[in-house]
Amino acid sequence: MRTMEEKFGKVHPEMEGYRPLPPHLYWLQSAFFRLHKRRPVSDMGGIKPISYEQMLTFGERILELSDDLMPFFLTTIEEIDDAVLSDQAKG
Repeated sequence: MRTMEEKFGKVHPEMEGYRPLPPHLYWLQSAFFRLHKRRPVSDMGGIKPISYEQMLTFGERILELSDDLMPFFLTTIEEIDDAVLSDQAKG
């Protein structure tokens, strides 16, 4: 996408207002994509939300997050997932 932006001299409409994550939060992005790859698919072919059980298990067992960091992790992953589901629904 960056190549196209350079070629045409303007920001891609989907990237307007986008701000990259600060480097100290890359682990959240990585965690979301790992969970996203394993999300269930509905019988109709659409994607289902990542379950709280999946988020909890991943945070506790895979990332080994402390109890004080879990609420931040769960809230962030849930909000990202909601945005992805909303975008998917718009189709």
